[in-house]
Amino acid sequence: MKNYTTLAISVLSLIVLSACGAPPSNSDAALEEAAATVDAFMNFTLGSLPGSNLDFDRANTLLTPSYEAEFIMPMSYCIQDGPSDVQITSTTFNDQQNWAIVTVEGAYYGGWRKLWDFTVVPTEGDHWMINKIECSPEMLQ
Repeated sequence: MKNYTTLAISVLSLIVLSACGAPPSNSDAALEEAAATVDAFMNFTLGSLPGSNLDFDRANTLLTPSYEAEFIMPMSYCIQDGPSDVQITSTTFNDQQNWAIVTVEGAYYGGWRKLWDFTVVPTEGDHWMINKIECSPEMLQ
């Protein structure tokens, strides 16, 4: 009976842990997935980008429910005119807070400058959702 109880507890624990999803590791693949989420979001929401495919419904699936309620296009981006191109310059994972910051630069009139820091949080199965967009202070001037 003791072995059956131990087995049952082990199986239940495994089910609970797999349902919750372990946070992604600070691996290159996890960071690439966080950056890919941001890249997809920008391509769904910024029509000025080459090859963009405006689709706000799909973009909303990349936002956490709480941030989706706050996101207002284009005010959340702090822009009136979109950049002609964007590039992700860094992705860093914060182990203590369990989120990543994805930094993005944009091209305006041939020059590049920092535009945004996206806070991206992990969900089940190494997927990511955007929880916040912070505009670069120089954009707000």
